[in-house]
Amino acid sequence: MTFDLDDPHPVAELEDEEGSGPYQARRFDSLSADGEPSGFRVQAYSQKTCEWTIKADWEDSFGKDTFTIDDNGRPFAIEAPVNATDIWVDNWTTKRFVPVEEFRW
Repeated sequence: MTFDLDDPHPVAELEDEEGSGPYQARRFDSLSADGEPSGFRVQAYSQKTCEWTIKADWEDSFGKDTFTIDDNGRPFAIEAPVNATDIWVDNWTTKRFVPVEEFRW
């Protein structure tokens, strides 16, 4: 999932072989109760310096709650590109870096 942190209200987006759109509308992840690990890849981008965390909701037969995904108790950080002539991003669908102007958000 990807977040555009320049958006005033960032929403998780998913892009895969089926297209792109809001993550929650296209996919629902369920963690197994049998203890098997589960995970997902998170990417964020911004043209400004910022800090961010993710609030994730969970629910099971005993209740529901929200937890925070962060960098060991601190927000993740992104620094704005400074005088960059080329910006490359990791295109996870093709598994290679591409110039930002070729990347489909």
